[in-house]
Amino acid sequence: MASRQPTYAEARRMLQAIEGRLARGLAGLEEPAAPAPTVAELVERFVVEYSRPKVKDLDKYRRHAATALRRALPFLGALRADAVRASDIARTRDLLARRAAGNSVRLTLAFLSTLYSWAQKAGLVAANPVRGIEQPPRKDGLEYLNQQEVQALLRAAERRAASGGIDERLLHVCVATAVYT
Repeated sequence: MASRQPTYAEARRMLQAIEGRLARGLAGLEEPAAPAPTVAELVERFVVEYSRPKVKDLDKYRRHAATALRRALPFLGALRADAVRASDIARTRDLLARRAAGNSVRLTLAFLSTLYSWAQKAGLVAANPVRGIEQPPRKDGLEYLNQQEVQALLRAAERRAASGGIDERLLHVCVATAVYT
C-alpha cells in the first residue's frame, strides 16, 4: 500500500501511521467509517431499537413515533442523516405546517429531536440538527373562560333564575365546579 502512494513523503507518512497503530496494539490501517444511514433508514432502526426505562408502553410509543416521523419522510427521508442541517429541519417544519395542525408539527419535531439524540448517543450522527429549531405555537384543546366571561355568565344565570327558569343555587354550584376543576 505504501509503495502505491504518489510521493515518497506520503508513503513514509502511511508507514509511520501503520507502525504507530501496531505499537498501540492495533493491526493495519484504520477502516473507513461506514456511511451514515438515510433519515428513512434511521427512522426504521429507531422504531425497532429505541427503548427507555421511563416509557410505560413501548409498543404504543413506537407506533406514535412511527406515525409522527412518517410525516417528515417525504422531505428528509432520502437525505443522509449526518448531512441534515438545521435549515433542512426548518424547511420541513414550514412545509409540514402547510398541511398539518401546529400541534402535529410540534409532535413531529419532538420525535425528530428524540431520534437524533438517540442516533447521536449511538454514534450514528455527530449532532442533533433539531435542537434550537423554533416550533409552531401550541394550541390547547380546551378553551377556558376568563374571569370577565365567568362573571357575565353568572349575571345572565341570575337573571334567568330570577325569572324562574333555573334554580339559582344549582346554577352557582355548576359554574363554581366548572371554574375550579
